[in-house]
Parts: sequence; structure tokens; C-alpha cells
Amino acid sequence: MNKRGLAWVTICTLILIIVFIVWYIAPKNINKTMEGIVYQLGNEKSTDKNVTIKMDGKIHRSLFKNKRFVGTIDISGEPLPPSNAVNKELVIELDQDNSGIIQYTANNGEDGYADFHWYGSLFVQDDFSRITIAKYKQTESESGWSSKDGIMITAPATNRVDGLRIANELMKEFLQNPLK
Repeated sequence: MNKRGLAWVTICTLILIIVFIVWYIAPKNINKTMEGIVYQLGNEKSTDKNVTIKMDGKIHRSLFKNKRFVGTIDISGEPLPPSNAVNKELVIELDQDNSGIIQYTANNGEDGYADFHWYGSLFVQDDFSRITIAKYKQTESESGWSSKDGIMITAPATNRVDGLRIANELMKEFLQNPLK
């Protein structure tokens, strides 16, 4: 190949690499509405509740960092972040297993200070077609989540069996034993 041909191949290759990088790191819209359920682990007699989960935001990817969801999540009229939040959008850093912490800072209304809130752990399918949230307890006596009696929010799911199957698949890197 002559010098001129080699130069064209090099230029075309560089253009393709640049186009791929721009496509890869450009934010992708996530606008999903899914029907799901809320259920308590370890209590098959608990009443499962139907919920609608709306996710509206963008996925930001980087060449050298994990993905990040920036936007809002609404779980049957419970907006995240809530209206008293300092920031109007969640920023959820997603690990390699597509999990992240849902957290926000909200004004407490009493003395003008802000309180830090952890809502739960989010686990999603790559394309956000399936989601499960391990919702943290937020009482004065206890906080966090337990695989024995924790609250789960999973979509798309129509019943507890569907919810557990999806949750176990999405959380497989996180769990030592399957959820029941």
C-alpha cells in the first residue's frame, strides 16, 4: 500500500474511533414506566402491593468510570427525590453489576439544615427493562436492609414469584443465598 492509501486508512480509522467514543459517552435517555410490586421478604403472608415505577433521566457513561443515572424515580406517587430535596435529580453511581445507592439530601424544615437520606439499593438490567430496589428501613430503632425481612420493589412483576425471580437475577452478584 502506498503512503497515500495508508494515510486514508489511518484517517478513516481515527474518525471511526472518535465517532464510537462520542456515541458511547453521549448520555442516553431513560424514560420507563413499569408495573411492579412491593413485597416483604420472609413473610409469604404479607400483602403484596401493586406499584407503578416511572424512571425519567439519563445514563451517563465514561470510558474509565462506572455508569451514572441522573434523573428521577417515582414509585406510585412517591417521587425520588422528594419535593423538599436539595437537588431535584438523583445521581446514582452504578457499579459493574448495575447496582447503586438511591440517596438524597433534603431540608428538614425545622432549623434550615439538610438531612441525608438513603432510600435503598437499586439493581437494574443493562437496558433498564427490569429493576429491583431493596428499600431501607428508616425508623429510629433500626435502619438498613435485611434479606430476612426486607422490603423489595420489583418491576415488571405481577406477583411475588415474578418479583423474587427478577430480584434474584438482578442481585446475584450481591447475594450469598437467593431471596425467599
